[in-house]
Amino acid sequence: MSMPTKWVSGLMVLILLAGSGLKARANGRLILDDEMRPIPQVQTTPMEVKNASLIVKIEDQVATTTVDEVFHNPNNRQMEGIFMLPLPGEAAVNNLSMWINGQETKGELLDKDKAWQVYGDIVRKMQDPALLEYVGTKLLKLRIFPIPANGDTRIKFNYTYQLPNDTGLCVYRYPLATNKFSSAPLKQLLIKVDLKSTAALKTIYSPSHPNVDIIRKDDHTAVVSLEQNNVTPDKDFLLYYTVSDKDVGVNLVSYKKPGEDGYFMMMVSPKYEISYTDVVKKDIIFVVDTSGSMAGEKIEQARNALKFCINSLNEGDRFNIVTFATESRSFKDSLQEVSGPTRATALEFIKEIEARGGTNINEALEKALAMSESNRPFMIVFMTDGLPTVGEQNPEIILKNVASKNRAAVRIFTFGVGYDVNTHLLDKLAEVSRGSREYIAPQEDIEIKVSNFYNKIAYPVLAGLKLAINDIDTYHTYPGDLPDLFKGSQLVIFGRYKGEGNKLIRLSVTVNGQTRQLDYESTFAAQNTTTDFIPRMWAISRVGFLMDEIRLRAPISSGQGENKEVKDEIIKLSKEFGIMTPYTAWLVVEDTHNAPSPLSTPGIRGFTDDLKKDSESFAPMENSKIAMDSTGGEKSITMSTETKRLKEGQVDYNGKDEDHWNKTINRQIKQAGDKTFYLGANGVWYDAVYQETNKDKIVKVKYLSDEYFDLLQKHPALAKYFAVGEKAVVCFGDKIFEVVNQ
Repeated sequence: MSMPTKWVSGLMVLILLAGSGLKARANGRLILDDEMRPIPQVQTTPMEVKNASLIVKIEDQVATTTVDEVFHNPNNRQMEGIFMLPLPGEAAVNNLSMWINGQETKGELLDKDKAWQVYGDIVRKMQDPALLEYVGTKLLKLRIFPIPANGDTRIKFNYTYQLPNDTGLCVYRYPLATNKFSSAPLKQLLIKVDLKSTAALKTIYSPSHPNVDIIRKDDHTAVVSLEQNNVTPDKDFLLYYTVSDKDVGVNLVSYKKPGEDGYFMMMVSPKYEISYTDVVKKDIIFVVDTSGSMAGEKIEQARNALKFCINSLNEGDRFNIVTFATESRSFKDSLQEVSGPTRATALEFIKEIEARGGTNINEALEKALAMSESNRPFMIVFMTDGLPTVGEQNPEIILKNVASKNRAAVRIFTFGVGYDVNTHLLDKLAEVSRGSREYIAPQEDIEIKVSNFYNKIAYPVLAGLKLAINDIDTYHTYPGDLPDLFKGSQLVIFGRYKGEGNKLIRLSVTVNGQTRQLDYESTFAAQNTTTDFIPRMWAISRVGFLMDEIRLRAPISSGQGENKEVKDEIIKLSKEFGIMTPYTAWLVVEDTHNAPSPLSTPGIRGFTDDLKKDSESFAPMENSKIAMDSTGGEKSITMSTETKRLKEGQVDYNGKDEDHWNKTINRQIKQAGDKTFYLGANGVWYDAVYQETNKDKIVKVKYLSDEYFDLLQKHPALAKYFAVGEKAVVCFGDKIFEVVNQ
């Protein structure tokens, strides 16, 4: 499937201050514009983008974008600048303008050829190649004057653009990373997208910012929002959404370079508006730890969470409650149909729950599993704050007992409360049953966490999902075992493929005991490099999977979960795609202490050398082996949580010292399309896949030379790679280009 490569909207701000080539901070450089009157050189503080707001209304693929930004001038004199806006080739930009101090200012719209010349001229003057990532777009150029001394200037404008619809898949892009040219972090960033579609909305997903808040109002309207404070955006905002009037929407996007296996992203989403008959009737048992360690506020919160869940059960559901301490106790001997009387009796049972005694996990789980049936979805919500202390205490035997009793594909959703839990036991219980895991820190509210979780699983729509793709080889697909889908939920799958062409995708699902087969046709591209975010998203998911392989595959009691081959692959993926993991952090710290390092790429060696200078006190996960193998404590819970997020493609590993780590790493690693670059000690940005053994294949290109720009015009795809810096080594096809500045 070929994806659109055009900008949907974008904002690039360069404040070209009246000065003579004064350097800004790392985000850019200041130059004297040709049209500005030369003045004597004075010390100038770079301009700041103070606040940025993006309000977008999309109705049936027509997007109206309103940009509202505030610039701050920290200098003691009035300043003058230029505002530049990259635009898609087909954008309707008639009468596009901005308002400055109440006055409308018209802009000059430049076509692609003229824009290329302007970009090139500015790159030459600024001695900063970062602008090259926007080559290939139209350009709107406006002058900003005046920018008052020590004051703010607010600009606001809007324009309309029709998004392409590629077999139900629409893409909105906003070049948010242009705000990195600000000399200080944005105090506030706000993005709000109102979606409205005649055809039903299915998947809504941001690969660039997976943590966006998505609120669905019905099948045809939704709101996507993102709010951040004190942030320097380093990547563009990308929003994918699909439309389809089918009960279940399935869309595929692929990425493939010639001669290499491809990557794909598949989005699966049921309709949002469902009737009573659409909801799958479920059986659910709440298994709650009532041992002495739960006494006080924890047991009160657990009681309130149970009350919420019981009151939220659907008509047709069946339920039970099992509490456990030294012994387990059931609300009833069998599953109960939801009704007014059973709810009332259950709420009375919950009121009487007290915390005392030991922790008999094995008995409680066996009792719950004994009530399971195979003709409808069965869920266990399992909550504990401690280790097994009564009955069977060996975690391996507990897992075997659960596996032998779980003959009805029961999903177990585990909640670990506090730090005194066995994370490997809880994680394995969730994994082998295709459930999920959550942890509740001591300062968090059990009631809120469990209630929010229950809201997500209250309305099952599709169970027992199985995916088959005809006549093509797919592998390393994540998640491997597909979870059930609930109202308002969606599934994003990443994988690799060999082959190409239009293929039949068959999704098998179970709805209220009836198996249905849903067929779709999608294209696995023979060549498509426009969706360059997919390889890294796949790599993040695979790293999360491999980290869990190390953490959970070995016997819990052995403490020997680390496998060298798996560890090596994690490190390889981490280096190639710029994904921070505890192993990567450990290697960096090890290298800064002059220990032998397996990092062979010169850029990464330089990266560790430079890291010494400003990160000597930083030691993320110094003992990664202990952290990976540990079964309890705060570090183990952090590891479980971060690994889960990686598997879901949500975030990179940050570790305990997140702020220090990110500030250090962001100066040493850059993402450019599908590539990762590392800053060497020699000031060269090295492509992560470059090896020193290939030195003889290097073609040197002088920075800003005619040959440099001729090469970019011949191979526009190189622009985003050359944009990383004025000294760079880039692997491109079968060639290696080294940009040199002398």
